[in-house]
Amino acid sequence: MKLVVIGANGATGMRIVNRALAQGHEVTAVVRREDAESPAGAARVVADPLDFAALAACAAGHDAILGALGVRSLGRTSLMQRSVAALIDAAGHGVPSRVLVVSAFGVGDTAQAASPFARLLYRTVMRNIFDDKAKAERMLEDSPLEWTVASPGTLSNKPLRPYEATESAKLGTLPGLPSSTRESVADFMVRTVADPTWTRKVAVLRDL
Repeated sequence: MKLVVIGANGATGMRIVNRALAQGHEVTAVVRREDAESPAGAARVVADPLDFAALAACAAGHDAILGALGVRSLGRTSLMQRSVAALIDAAGHGVPSRVLVVSAFGVGDTAQAASPFARLLYRTVMRNIFDDKAKAERMLEDSPLEWTVASPGTLSNKPLRPYEATESAKLGTLPGLPSSTRESVADFMVRTVADPTWTRKVAVLRDL
């Protein structure tokens, strides 16, 4: 497949690009700065993925878009809302409607499956980031896009290990603070890009 990865220079984005390349996909790695790193083997494009026209220009003719944007601050943000708005606006301009986005466990309805301690953390320390992600997920739900949301637990840079992907609607209470490796997120995103069973669903990822 021909894939576009947004946030390709981030810790998770680079792993998505590398895994997609390893599985034989053609990858366009979108970065926002000229000095940003990107994995070797991908077609590197410097563009603003929050600008629908710029996104349409680099994503036209591809089969899917995989979004791995993230913020480095706990302050107020609208990054994910602006990203999803650009994806929706770009639809119909030659941009694929198949979209996979990295979110987080504890966002939106998945918070109901969190332990009391985790919910407290999500509602306080992570409040701004999770509010933005929750609003972005609602925008996806109301859109015509063929979306899938990957909601991992606390991310780590450890090697890939066995993990579980559970549809949010079928999720029971998870004890403690569930964790996920970035490699498992990348594995799920690339495996799922051509899997229609996950279309318009939220997948909660956690390491076993």
